Amino acid sequence: MTAEQLRAQHPGLAQGSLFGALVHTVATEIHWLRRWHGESPTTLLSEDDFPTIVALRDRWAEHDATLTTFVTALTDADLVRTIEY
Repeated sequence: MTAEQLRAQHPGLAQGSLFGALVHTVATEIHWLRRWHGESPTTLLSEDDFPTIVALRDRWAEHDATLTTFVTALTDADLVRTIEY
């Protein structure tokens, strides 16, 4: 898929393009992880934060590693605690 195809606008996608949908997906994952760490973020990452698909892929890989570390460290008590944000 070309960069143009990735960023092409599609009326059926809430985020406008496939690239926008991918950015939204990783941005919300990052947002939730921050909430699970007790933060209250007020903004999401946007397409402007990722000039290329490679930049998005690299950030997603970084987040995936961070999320894996977080989930691996969870205890039974963590799984039933209330999280406020």
